[in-house]
This record gives sequence, C-alpha cells and structure tokens, in this order.
Amino acid sequence: MAWKKNSPDAIHRFDALVAVKGAKRGILFGCPIYVLEGERYATLYQNQIVLRLSPADAADLISKGGRVGRQSRSPCTDEMTRGSLTAISAQG
Repeated sequence: MAWKKNSPDAIHRFDALVAVKGAKRGILFGCPIYVLEGERYATLYQNQIVLRLSPADAADLISKGGRVGRQSRSPCTDEMTRGSLTAISAQG
C-alpha cells in the first residue's frame, strides 16, 4: 500500500486540536509533529492523529472510543503528558 500524504484539511484540523501553549511545531519524515519540553507528543500520519500517551491516559482514551496502534518501546509517564492532554481535551 502506498504512503498517503496528509491533506491540507487534516493538517489544519491537527494544528487546531493538538497545539498547546509552549509546544513547538515541526516536521518529522514529512509529517507535522508537536514537541513539548523536548518530547514529541503528537504526529499527523496519513491524515490520522497519533498521540504519545501514558498508560493511564491511553486507557482513558480507549474508554471513550479511541484505539491503540502500537505501544512505544519507551512509554511516557503521566507527568510527561499531563499538561498537553489537559489542553487538548479542553479544546476538543
């Protein structure tokens, strides 16, 4: 299956949903990302938002209909994600 480039609409939606105060937007392998305190917490990949979550936050998202793609080799702690997730859920 061929790689699917992110659409302008998906990029706009990504920026509106995941950008938080103090985060820096960048590009990784052609995909938009957001980094907070040196840790990447969000990526837009083939029009899908990928979030780096702690186990507790992942469980919360799954209970609300989210899904898990794959587990990171270095899972983050609640402290690494708490500020960004609070801001994302407040905007959504």
